[in-house]
Amino acid sequence: MYNFYMVRMAKKVKKLNSLDRGLEILEILASTKKQMGVTELSEWLNIDKASVYRALATLESHKMVEQDPETKKYSLGLKLIELSGSLLNQLELRVRAKPFLKELCERTGESAHLTTFIDNTIVYIDREETSGRITVKTEIGMEAPFHCTATGKAVAAFLPEEKIEELIKTKGLTPYTPKTIVSPSMLKAHFVSIRESGYAIDDEEFDIGVRCIGAPIWDFKGKVIGSVGISGSIVTMTLENIQKYIPVVLEISKKISAAMGYKEG
Repeated sequence: MYNFYMVRMAKKVKKLNSLDRGLEILEILASTKKQMGVTELSEWLNIDKASVYRALATLESHKMVEQDPETKKYSLGLKLIELSGSLLNQLELRVRAKPFLKELCERTGESAHLTTFIDNTIVYIDREETSGRITVKTEIGMEAPFHCTATGKAVAAFLPEEKIEELIKTKGLTPYTPKTIVSPSMLKAHFVSIRESGYAIDDEEFDIGVRCIGAPIWDFKGKVIGSVGISGSIVTMTLENIQKYIPVVLEISKKISAAMGYKEG
């Protein structure tokens, strides 16, 4: 048992060391703002060339760095630009949506949530909580399951069919409550109705005792980039109140979409 544990820990440390080297290389290339070769990076890091080469090969396979075919030197890759662009998009959405998120919370008296879609994951990036009521807690950075939350379904339903298939295959349909949809065919049919109505409802599908409404957010390209919604206890989010809140959620989603450059029609 002891030997097995030591071997496992040694492998873990080795992986962490490799990750550290890769991150250090990225930091060096970013700070020097120039192309660098294996020898130069080896001197900067004070490690052997073979270790530097292995780290660069891994980074290059993920497009984190790229090698100049003539000089054989390395610079930061396009993947980092893509990742930084995604971060900037998230920040822009959060800033532009903030006043409308507050408005949604004030007009409904329920907790309001904002999500973005990045790397096949729907993630909460902001929230506004109401006072004096039982609130539904969502942590910023937490994933909104695409098949059973209103904000998650409001994004997933408007994705291309192949992307929906990919989500089902990679994420799975975890049964969080007895009301969670776990059949791919039923979920796809449910998504059709969401596309027709323009909004999604979570009726105790993710949390027992909680109901939610969500609507998609579009960017200037007409691409779904996130969602906005409200959630609350079934005590306040009655079926009657849901019908009153749906137009408000849709109005707010349109305002945020317009702020992101989306034009209907």
